This record gives sequence, structure tokens and C-alpha cells, in this order.
Amino acid sequence: MSFSDKSAPSAFRIAAIKAWQDRGSRRTQVREALCDVIAELNTPFTADTLLPIARRLDRGISMASVYRTLSDLSEFGLLHETRGAQNEMCFTTVEPTRVSDVQNSATVVCRDCGHLHQVTDPCLAMREGPLAKQAGFNLRKLELRMEADCDTLQQTGACRHRPKPDS
Repeated sequence: MSFSDKSAPSAFRIAAIKAWQDRGSRRTQVREALCDVIAELNTPFTADTLLPIARRLDRGISMASVYRTLSDLSEFGLLHETRGAQNEMCFTTVEPTRVSDVQNSATVVCRDCGHLHQVTDPCLAMREGPLAKQAGFNLRKLELRMEADCDTLQQTGACRHRPKPDS
């Protein structure tokens, strides 16, 4: 993972900075560093896994800054939150161009290896919204978390998402 190209901020970082500015918050070096790291992550992550990676860019980043930033980014719709296999809070990025899709997201959690797979389905709210309406509610956000067993592991004894043991 390389963070050397500071001349071209990611779309994720740009969207986050704009959201903070729209809210009247200031732009900080710590927030920008965290956004740079998060934009490079291509797998679900926790606050605990984010901190040591971010500290490679800025040793002064605190866990409190990580939690505040993750909370803000989730509120802005730039991160999707879900519970992992061990019930820990995990995050995945939402492309800034698809922020509205997070309103209709589902996460499959592999019970065998803990891998999280995010599924975006624009029809999810259309299918599930009438249930909320029948109960007297107007659906605003729908998040679905499914736990499943890995077919590949069941069939072959190996899961492509399971980390390889150190040899």
C-alpha cells in the first residue's frame, strides 16, 4: 500500500472534505491522512486495523481521531458499517458517486472465515419497504446483515478469503 502521490487526492477524500466543510467543520491533516488510508483499503476494516496503517503516515493519529473520523464518514454515507463475524464493527467504503445506494445495502458475513461481502441492491427497499409501511413507518434506511457458510470451503475444504497460516 503506497500513499506517496499527495498531488492527486482520491474522490473519497474530496467527498469527505466537502462533507466536513458543508457541515462547518475544518479540514485537518489527520482527517486527510485517514481518508487517504481508507480510500486505499479494498477489504472491510475495523478501527483497530485502521490505526496502525494510518500511523505509518502520521504517528500522532490517536484512536479517538480514528473513531471520530469513522463516525463522521459513516454519517456522511461514505462508509458502510456492519457487524463482523465476531460482532466487531467493520467498515467498507462507498464510492462517492454511489452514496445513495448505501440506503439499500446488505452484507453477507462468512461464518467460516469472517469475510464480509457487501451487496448493493437498488430493489431491496422496494421489496422490504412495504413491511415497514404496514407497521406504520416510513422507511429511511435499510441495512441487511446475513450470516452464511462458505460454499467453497464446504466443497473443497479451503476458502479463498481465509488468511493463509504463516509458514
